[in-house]
Amino acid sequence: MGADSKRDGAACKENAIEWRLSVDRVARAAYTASMALRIIFGSLVIVWSWIAWDSFGAERLSGFFAGGVMAWSLIEYLVHRFVAHREWKSPFLHALITEPHRAHHAAPDDPATQTLPPSVALGVYILCIGVAYLITWDLLESGVIISGLTIGYLLYDHIHDTIHNRVPRTSMGRLLKRFHLIHHYADERRVFGVITAFWDFFFFTFPRHRAPMTLAKNSKK
Repeated sequence: MGADSKRDGAACKENAIEWRLSVDRVARAAYTASMALRIIFGSLVIVWSWIAWDSFGAERLSGFFAGGVMAWSLIEYLVHRFVAHREWKSPFLHALITEPHRAHHAAPDDPATQTLPPSVALGVYILCIGVAYLITWDLLESGVIISGLTIGYLLYDHIHDTIHNRVPRTSMGRLLKRFHLIHHYADERRVFGVITAFWDFFFFTFPRHRAPMTLAKNSKK
């Protein structure tokens, strides 16, 4: 019995290690793909801004971009709260959405778990393109709106990376970090926004109590 127990224990340990390596490989591949998406999305913003500059002008273009960033902050909140934290019954959606987000909560300081899964990012992006075109029925205007959303996504990626891997240099950055750490280490049912806490105020998911400074110790930076 003792020998069998040891063999079973060793087998379980090997399976766990193999599973962890498999998850790590997938996460690293997703991280690389996410970095590529940053470059692609950033390039699209530059190209579309250049195309729309003559038709829109600086002020109107800036307005569309600001609206797009604000719209992204709402999308970010809704996706994080109602999609990422949902226990999907579909094995496909569970593997696509639930498991990557669980991995991020299990290892929040691992860069491979910090980016939005590329498949999810592309899915949201394509959906937004369709909605923007249905609202405007104008290719140029919808493209500018999507560029604003893209700026919001890139801002989210940068802020989320800074929160987990660096010490924010601004008071706003430090405040966003404290709020996000509440979501990770105190109450996952609150603080779903990353680039702004506005929607947490609006939807009553703002933390009930002030974030204690000791939460910062739970982050490596």
